[in-house]
Amino acid sequence: MTQIGQATRRSVLPGRVLAYAQAESPAAGAVAPLTSGHGRSGMALRGCGAAAQIRGLRASGDQQILVVDVAAWATKNATPSKPLALPQGDALFHVGLDEWAHGHVKAGADAVLSPSLFVCADDWKSARAVVRAGRETTRPDVWTLLATDAAALDPARLPVLIDIVAEESAGHPMAFVFAGTGDPLAVGHRAAGLRALLAALPGSLIVGVDVVMGTDVAAHGGTAAIGATGSLRRPSRPGDTGRGFANGFAPGAFLRDLWELRSPDTYADWYANSQSPVCERCDGRAVDSFTGSPADKARVFAHNVHAWLDVADEISRRLPDAARQWLDAERRRGFEAHLGLAGTGTTLAADRLLRRLCELDDPHRRRALPTGAWL
Repeated sequence: MTQIGQATRRSVLPGRVLAYAQAESPAAGAVAPLTSGHGRSGMALRGCGAAAQIRGLRASGDQQILVVDVAAWATKNATPSKPLALPQGDALFHVGLDEWAHGHVKAGADAVLSPSLFVCADDWKSARAVVRAGRETTRPDVWTLLATDAAALDPARLPVLIDIVAEESAGHPMAFVFAGTGDPLAVGHRAAGLRALLAALPGSLIVGVDVVMGTDVAAHGGTAAIGATGSLRRPSRPGDTGRGFANGFAPGAFLRDLWELRSPDTYADWYANSQSPVCERCDGRAVDSFTGSPADKARVFAHNVHAWLDVADEISRRLPDAARQWLDAERRRGFEAHLGLAGTGTTLAADRLLRRLCELDDPHRRRALPTGAWL
């Protein structure tokens, strides 16, 4: 597939795996030391408090890559006449994208995502307006953010999305949020659609994904911002409700043995008849031993980051084709390991997105069953 505007794309971001956290949240504080100490990571800070959080980090001597997403898209839909949430000036003073971004960069941000509003499914006029508005900046540290329904990655819609970006971005670096209910990237052929988008726009930043998709993005030429909390791993559209709570009210922990990100209580059920895996870097804690206490939540947030950065290291030390082959084999091993837990008597279903990616890469085009078996 033809690459769009690759020669003009300049940024410190491509190839990184970032942590995506709400600014000034406990999760941000828990993961910052880990991302700061990693040469190919960094943080994307979400919300109006991002600039203040960045000032604090810079004042403490933190030099990691920091990205701002004010997340205007999370609460309001775009229209063709209002694609961005820029401050409203009077008749004599207009706040442009450059002026708006300057304050965040002055605070210490390395990159700023445009304050784009959300584009509903099939609202291509608004999508075009958002991308066109993003190219008005003259700053190389401002990325155009297109936050839209994950349905835009469906086969019938993806060509339109790519055409709009090709026509309107003028080579400006692009970031994307794909939102929806449940696990929107696990639906249909959307994972394949995201890979096709990255093939057309290498180096693009995909914001708000889980470990399974984020590491796939990294292996396919993109930059990923993996959510530090569950709600940021599966972004919601404006007006979406009913997210619910994790089993046991404790955050999900990434278990590379299975390539799952589940709550400790779920792991306790799955490993009821066998010894639970432990994390040596977390003082030998068993994956099902974490609780919903503030201290344990912070430990889980940190555990997840060091676990996915271990995967990112394996990807980065290989050439692209070899990295994708390694990741496919690693995910397939985790998927098939679910078979060993099938006799626990509990309801066990391998992660839907994990199954989709295993199917996508399977040369035999088999179906991946929830149990960890192939059909």
